[in-house]
Amino acid sequence: MRHPEREELLHDHCLVLNRVQRRGDAGEPVWGALDTVRL
Repeated sequence: MRHPEREELLHDHCLVLNRVQRRGDAGEPVWGALDTVRL
């Protein structure tokens, strides 16, 4: 049984995590900023 909506959310989440990992190297508090953008 497939859930396209759930897969799309997971894909979005992965993109956000990748963004955090790339920018996180600088030691910036990116989590809060990205969460705000997503909401």
